[in-house]
Amino acid sequence: LRLAGEATVETELDRCLRAVLDSWAKIAGTDAAAILRWDEEAKLLRLVATKHLPTGILERYTQGVTLADPVCGLAATRRVGVVADLASEPRFASLYTAVRWSNLRGAWATPVVGHNHKLLGMLITFSRVVAEVSADEQRLADLFARPIAIALQNLEWNRQVRGLDQSTKQLKEDLRQSERYKTEFMSIISHELRTPLNAVIGYAQMLKEGFSGELNEQQASDVQTIRDSADRLLSMVEDTLDLARIDAERFPVYMDTIAFEEVVKRAISHVRSVADKKGLSIQMSLSEELPVVRTDPERVRQVLMNLLSNAVKFTEMGSVHVHVLPSEQGSVQINIMDTGIGFDTKAFPHVFEEFSQADTSNTRAYSGTGLGLAVSKRLIQRLGGQIGVTSMPGEGSTFWFSLPPEVPDADG
Repeated sequence: LRLAGEATVETELDRCLRAVLDSWAKIAGTDAAAILRWDEEAKLLRLVATKHLPTGILERYTQGVTLADPVCGLAATRRVGVVADLASEPRFASLYTAVRWSNLRGAWATPVVGHNHKLLGMLITFSRVVAEVSADEQRLADLFARPIAIALQNLEWNRQVRGLDQSTKQLKEDLRQSERYKTEFMSIISHELRTPLNAVIGYAQMLKEGFSGELNEQQASDVQTIRDSADRLLSMVEDTLDLARIDAERFPVYMDTIAFEEVVKRAISHVRSVADKKGLSIQMSLSEELPVVRTDPERVRQVLMNLLSNAVKFTEMGSVHVHVLPSEQGSVQINIMDTGIGFDTKAFPHVFEEFSQADTSNTRAYSGTGLGLAVSKRLIQRLGGQIGVTSMPGEGSTFWFSLPPEVPDADG
C-alpha cells in the first residue's frame, strides 16, 4: 500500500505492481497472471506486470489489446469477467492457441477502476482448470485491484500536475484521497481476510484434535498443511495491518520496564518447534549487568519473533544465537546470529523493504513476503532504536537492534 501511494513515476509503478502481483499469485494460487494498463489515447490495454505468463499471451498483451479482447471485454462492463473454458467456444480460439501449450484453460479478468468508475486497467488471471470463480474469490480479486488502482491513479494524477501546472492545494488533495483509499483497503482486508482465516485455523485445529473422527496419517498431514498455510497468510495480514497503523501514526506504545530474559525466552518458544524439526540449536546469552530500559515489551517480543523466525527459516543446519548486551549511552543491543545461507552486501539496503524477499534471487526457494522485516524496522524506529544486519553468503547473518533507555514521545 505504501508503494502504491508513492507510485508517481514509471520505476516506482513497476516496483509496486510487481509486489502486488507476487502477493496476489501467492494468495490466489494462480498459475499465471498479469496486470494491464489502459492507454486512453491508443484505446489499448498494455502489459505492465506479469507472473508466469506464457510466451504467446505475453506477446499478445505486450502489443496491446482492445476492449474487444474476449477476456478483457467481459471485464470492461466493470464486472468480473469469467471464461468457463477457453477451448469451448470459437471466439476464444486465438487466445486458447496462445496458452494451450502451457495447459491453461480458464481465465478471468478484474477491472481496475478509479474515480467515477474510470477504467484504469485489468487484473488477468489464468488457470489450468476451468475457472469457477466464487463470490469470495471475486471480492478478493477486487480487493487486490485497489492498490493497483491507487498506483495507476497516482501516476495519472502526477502527470496531470506536471502537464497542467496544478496548484499545491490540488496535489495535497490528491494525496489525501490516496490515504483514504489505503484506509479503506486495510479495513476490507481486516474483515474479508482475517475473520475467515481465523475460522479456517479453528476448524483445522478441531479436525487435528479428532472432533470429527480420527484422522489417518495422510489426512493429518493435509490438515496440518492447511493450518500452516492459514497461519502464514494470517501473519501476513497482521503484518500488513501493522504497517498501515504505523504509517498512519495510529500505533500506540505501552511503556514498561522490560525483563529481557523473559522476553527472549517467550520469543524463542515461538520458533522452538520449527527449529527442533530442522535439528537446529537455539541459544541465548545475556550480559550480567544490563541497564534499565523502559519500552514496549510486547513490541520488542514481536520484533524478536520476526527476526528469530527469519533466522530459523534460512538456516538448514547449525544454530541460532540470541545475545543481549549493553550498548552506548545506557541503551541495550540484541543480536540474532545464525549459521544460515547468508546474503550479499548488495541486498543490505533492501532487506527491510516490504516484499523485498520476492525480488531476492537467493531466497526464492523460501516462502514469505519479507513483511516481517519491514514491520520490525518500523517498530524499532517507533521505539526510538536502530536496526541493521551484517551477512556474507554461506556464512550466516547477524540481525541486530538497539533500544534506548526511554522511548521518545511515548504515549503510554
